[in-house]
Amino acid sequence: MRDGILAGLRRLADPPPSIELPPLYKAQRKAIHDPARYSVIEASTKSGKTYGCIEWILGGAMRDRPGAESWWVAPVSGQAQIAFTRLQRYLAENAPGRYREKQNPLWIEIDGGGRIWFKSGEKPNNLYGEDVQRAVIDEASRMREEAWHAIRTTVTATRGPARIIGNVHGKKNWAYRLARRAEAGEPDHAYHRLTAYDAVAAGVLEAEEIEAAKRELPEDVFNELYLAEATEDGSNPFGAAAIQACIVPLSDKPPVVWGWDLAKSVDWTVGIALD
Repeated sequence: MRDGILAGLRRLADPPPSIELPPLYKAQRKAIHDPARYSVIEASTKSGKTYGCIEWILGGAMRDRPGAESWWVAPVSGQAQIAFTRLQRYLAENAPGRYREKQNPLWIEIDGGGRIWFKSGEKPNNLYGEDVQRAVIDEASRMREEAWHAIRTTVTATRGPARIIGNVHGKKNWAYRLARRAEAGEPDHAYHRLTAYDAVAAGVLEAEEIEAAKRELPEDVFNELYLAEATEDGSNPFGAAAIQACIVPLSDKPPVVWGWDLAKSVDWTVGIALD
């Protein structure tokens, strides 16, 4: 019994095995390794936000005590599976035999370190209860706000950090509002934007592919997915600038006709008069 206890103590005292972490480009590292507790990252598609956060959460799990939990939460289980598969493939190539994995439920445990769970945010009530060392909220703009509320409670006792990442998806979601608060200097929050051109400069994407997407996609879609710029309104295909050009400067002549857009339950009733 004594020998077993001593062996266990020696295992706890041993440093966790060193696993080489994936390399990050400069803008990617600046956003993901920001010293702020919460880093909100609005990012282009394929700019490396998922890859970068895999590096961040893996590095944290390597330093954790055995049994400590990190969470990767995506809107649905299929998206969580994507991150799980990418990390599993990386470890299989770079650290074979130095981790354990399970498919149902999804987790990867680092030898001598912590365990990373890959979860769905579809049922926010299932996310309450644990003490979590750190969390990645993936595709935050497409996730229920209640899931963020639940995840926030799991890092309360640990004061763990979180990375809130995703494409821009309009302005009517909690992730957009949180990003604006972080951008305005909310305590413990940082804001970053990663665009397709950051990824091009780093050699992650090809400029020709981005220019082709710009030609082929509607402007508002391209701006959201590749420039991380939110459209003014999901139902406004023209953009605020086009509307402003039609009404500014305002006329001081008597109105001849009015047009009204009546609000039903959300938004605003808007009236425009023409002279």
